[in-house]
Amino acid sequence: MPMKIWRFSLQRRLARGGMGTVWAAWDERLDREVALKLLPRVLVTEASAEARFEREALAMARLQHPNVVAIYDIGTFDPGVGEELPYLVMELIKGTSLNEMLSDGPLPARLAARVVEQVSLALAAAHQVGVIHRDLKPANIMVGDFGEVYVMDWGLAKVLGEHA
Repeated sequence: MPMKIWRFSLQRRLARGGMGTVWAAWDERLDREVALKLLPRVLVTEASAEARFEREALAMARLQHPNVVAIYDIGTFDPGVGEELPYLVMELIKGTSLNEMLSDGPLPARLAARVVEQVSLALAAAHQVGVIHRDLKPANIMVGDFGEVYVMDWGLAKVLGEHA
């Protein structure tokens, strides 16, 4: 039986990093698959980690671009341990990370050019609204099943006009 977090049923783990775990989840209210990022319980008491998690959500919310993963919601839930755990709900991207693609060797020139072009468009759009990614690497770029490219993981993003 899948684990439930509020109205979301976790289906499978997609990624795990220092700032959380991302799951494919089913949103029972909207009847669709989403990506759900959870801040690990060990970081909940760290004010800087929670602030960084919220900063990621705010950075993503500023960005409305076809090459940036969309954020749908941010919130907290109590898993029954007496503390609220933060979560982000995002668009689920079905595809392969650029990191995985490069493990097979260099990309064909046309594909490499398309990836670079779409990443550049995403970053230009982010810079126009005062968001600096600060963690761009192949693991944070996804190529969707139809060739669309997404810049992911805005957890280290700097929103200009904010304090560090």
